[in-house]
Amino acid sequence: MDNLGDIRLFVEAAQLGGLSLAGRKLGLSPAAASARLHKLESSLATRLFERTTR
Repeated sequence: MDNLGDIRLFVEAAQLGGLSLAGRKLGLSPAAASARLHKLESSLATRLFERTTR
């Protein structure tokens, strides 16, 4: 996924309320979605979501 795809993942996660849901919608595993978001955060040098564990 390129940066545009990573941004799409971010937007989907914000709209759906979760990274796992967004990943599933885009055909990604939760681990892959998390890695993509981390890559986007690194490239922007900022944290985009507050992460919590269940």
